[in-house]
Amino acid sequence: MRKHVKRYFSILLAALLFAAPLAPPIFAQSPAEAKSAVLGYIARTVKSPAFGDEWFVLAQARGGVTNAPYYNDYYTRAESYVKGRGAVLSATRSTENARLILALSAIGKSAAHVGGYDLTAPFSDMEWVTAQGVNGPANALLALDSGGYGSAELREELLGYILDNESEGGGWAAAAQFSASEDYTAMALQALAAYREDTRAAAAVDRGVALLSALQNANGSFGFEAEGANTESTAQVIIALTALDIDPAADPRFVKAGGNPVSALLACQLADGGFGHRPGDARADGMATEQAARALVAYDRFARGEASLYENMYEPHAHSYGEWLTRTAVTCTAPGVEYRACGQCLTAELTQTVTPPGHDEISEITPPTKRAGGYTTHTCSRCGNVRTDSHTEKIKRSEGFTFWDWIKFIVFFGWIWME
Repeated sequence: MRKHVKRYFSILLAALLFAAPLAPPIFAQSPAEAKSAVLGYIARTVKSPAFGDEWFVLAQARGGVTNAPYYNDYYTRAESYVKGRGAVLSATRSTENARLILALSAIGKSAAHVGGYDLTAPFSDMEWVTAQGVNGPANALLALDSGGYGSAELREELLGYILDNESEGGGWAAAAQFSASEDYTAMALQALAAYREDTRAAAAVDRGVALLSALQNANGSFGFEAEGANTESTAQVIIALTALDIDPAADPRFVKAGGNPVSALLACQLADGGFGHRPGDARADGMATEQAARALVAYDRFARGEASLYENMYEPHAHSYGEWLTRTAVTCTAPGVEYRACGQCLTAELTQTVTPPGHDEISEITPPTKRAGGYTTHTCSRCGNVRTDSHTEKIKRSEGFTFWDWIKFIVFFGWIWME
């Protein structure tokens, strides 16, 4: 009886193993390769960006993707959205304005003149800005700093709100009376990174960093305790640490026994370049992908010694155009397009049409035969295009030896025979 039970149990276990879905392949390579993969994924899946796709656009722009038509296409749609809404994009979420401003700064567009509206002006309404807790002022400060918008007084007010709402013991939450979380703390630290010369801000930053280290999971990841580790929380921490000039992959405070934030993030990347919400997810998640993309771009910029993700993004400038580059190659019969891009922004460019030169043909005559007609072949020396003309019929057999030819033949040989 026991043997039969063991046998049935083995069969059941094998069936369950075969029925269980296989874990998705992980694209865990170097951070630079992971960045290229996720930006490629975005380019393939977000082909016509519109309002709501700001983080995808920002990740590509700050990640070094130069594609002026793509960014201009996005701007046209975003501008249309603003025209339909006005300067206040949402009555309850100031982060809608902040997100769009950051994307516009990343592609070299002014947020002060979008469809006839100044998107930065509403931030003077602190009741509107703080409706989302510390997240509102943090995003507002990042947005204003991205293009030098707003007054010094407004920045001081936003900075003061963030510092006044620090949770007890350090870090930030949706409201000061709650326990601090990774996400809110990381968001606040991103905004405070540019204000560390302020002694109060510097002290709050130190407490926030210490809290993040304490909240970090053993495998290097971050996430709400109730939900477990997730891509989004880990990504936000990476963005915050790089803005503070802290290496998330090497700083002892963030290298745990099972890994660091960067290695934990790479464990969530799928083979197609997108990111799942958690390790082991079978499909890419939109929010996880855009936040992971920003984190990898932020880390890549940190590794290269470049300005942080949101730093030095936009300032008015006179366009300086480089050499003519090919966008659409000219052919012998179809026009091409060349462009010159501004070296200081991503959307300004000059274009020109290249006139097709026509075919440079080499002609070869093929005479007719009794089996086939004749023709002339024209082959282009540039593109290899082949065409034929001047077609003639093949030689008819009667034309090879006519009736009069036979008469001449008989007369000629008859004369010889008579001789």
